[in-house]
Amino acid sequence: MIISYCHYSLNDTALLGLLPMLEEKGIGLVNASPLSMGLLSMRNIPEWHPASAELQAICKQAAELCASRGYDIAKLAVQYSTSNHRIPTTLVSSANPDNIRNNAAWTHESDWIIMLK
Repeated sequence: MIISYCHYSLNDTALLGLLPMLEEKGIGLVNASPLSMGLLSMRNIPEWHPASAELQAICKQAAELCASRGYDIAKLAVQYSTSNHRIPTTLVSSANPDNIRNNAAWTHESDWIIMLK
């Protein structure tokens, strides 16, 4: 079993390259942090965040674009990361009960497909 942080999200799909090997060897997989540790949200990014300034700026622009069109990028990010049936588990953490309820509800909707068309 492995856990991978921030490698299957709207801004990074590197985990897809490992799927064939993991599947072949029967290795379990947990995808963690579909919001890329906050990059794919409207909140401020902490100074310790490992993403480059360029990636932070691009994700902020994407979040603002989504918001201008009436979408929450966090919702789209959760939906995207939980929709791949080859990735059986996605870990989304939050201390906020409303976020936990939203994350659970969002996994059963398909807004991201419409947004990306």
